[in-house]
Amino acid sequence: MRLNELERNAQATRSLYESFLNRFKETSAQQGMEESDARVVSQAKIPNNPSYPNKKISLLLGLALGLFAGAAAAVLAEALESGVATSEDVERLLGVPHLGAVPLLSSTQDGPATKQSPGDFLVSQPLSAFAESFRSLRTSLLHSKIDAKVRVIAVTSALPAEGKSTTTFCLGRSMALSGASTVVVDCDLRRRSVNRLLGIEPTRGLVEVLSGTATLAQTLVRDEASGAYFLPLAKSAFTPKDLFGSQAMDRLLTELKSHFDVVLLDCAPVLPVAEPRVIAPKADVALFLVQWRKTPRKAVAAALQMLKSVRADVAGVALTQVNMKAQSKYGYGDAGYYYRSYRKYYAA
Repeated sequence: MRLNELERNAQATRSLYESFLNRFKETSAQQGMEESDARVVSQAKIPNNPSYPNKKISLLLGLALGLFAGAAAAVLAEALESGVATSEDVERLLGVPHLGAVPLLSSTQDGPATKQSPGDFLVSQPLSAFAESFRSLRTSLLHSKIDAKVRVIAVTSALPAEGKSTTTFCLGRSMALSGASTVVVDCDLRRRSVNRLLGIEPTRGLVEVLSGTATLAQTLVRDEASGAYFLPLAKSAFTPKDLFGSQAMDRLLTELKSHFDVVLLDCAPVLPVAEPRVIAPKADVALFLVQWRKTPRKAVAAALQMLKSVRADVAGVALTQVNMKAQSKYGYGDAGYYYRSYRKYYAA
């Protein structure tokens, strides 16, 4: 019995062993037959540069976008520009001749800005670019009429604070320094800017001459620095009605022409005041001033139309307060665009 039991156990163990052995053989055979789903295309290499982003493409793309944005900004700025910047703008947009440009004094200097006023600088630095601009303007004005001599010049603008009185003051000094006997008449009753420029406060002036309470000889003020004469306005609360349209104004202009070669009339701005439209037709020509890149074109056009409606002879437009350094970068085709090329020609 014991023998039979041992034989049965041995037989069972042998069967189990043979089963494991067969299974091992089958597994070993299957592993040899398996194939991988992937294959090696090339051996991996250590990268020397980042694969992303591509710096060259990004740089070229950024450059292209920058150029496009700059061009778009320039076009937009040009479209939104409401002022007048160059001589081409004057003649193309306004339809009148361009007579000259009066620079911003500080823009004509390389060093520290001068403490002198524009009028004093013009006298002390006669060979400067600033002084030359007024000689150029004087030449354009005096030769603006081919068939007649220009002697009475009305100076006006569209709006206040466009440098009108300073320009007239300097122009009068420039003409006097050139040898022409010149008188500047302050016709702006509200501002009386000539008094400020001369540093005086007269008790008698233009109003008193026209009303007959003072003579011309009693009211004229001689500028010792240039030899020009000025007819200022005294501070007065009373102003006769239609002062500049009177016969007294006509007689005064006739008298002034008999004593002086050139008569400059410093008028008020056209849009807010009616007086320039009364004075301008009495002058041989009218000089219209426009502040560079600031005075709106529509305001200029409206003021010029008002002057033409009263048959004033507008000789042309002069730009004032021109930044010559900016103009040499901006105003392509304008004389100021070449300022860097000829600026060393001037003494100051």
